Amino acid sequence: AGEIISVSDTLYEPEQKSAVINNTNETDIEITGVYIHKDKTITVYYPDFKSIPEYRYYEEYDNFWYKGTLDLKIAEAYGGGYIATFSGRIYAWIP
Repeated sequence: AGEIISVSDTLYEPEQKSAVINNTNETDIEITGVYIHKDKTITVYYPDFKSIPEYRYYEEYDNFWYKGTLDLKIAEAYGGGYIATFSGRIYAWIP
């Protein structure tokens, strides 16, 4: 797969709430948690061009597990191989 050589991110405030609604009275709403997200960019070294995927799954722990799929943005020749830059949004569920 390739070796990650750099990572950067931007943390955002919670954007979405998940609710469980009590069926007996729809005005009673229990909030069970929130999703938060980061914009994430990573660079990865690959030995040859054909081994660079179009997408790369990424996860990290930063007080919560953030997970998501990053899109390939650019691949550039570097030192007999290629540096691929992947970028996208990763999410964490906070109960």
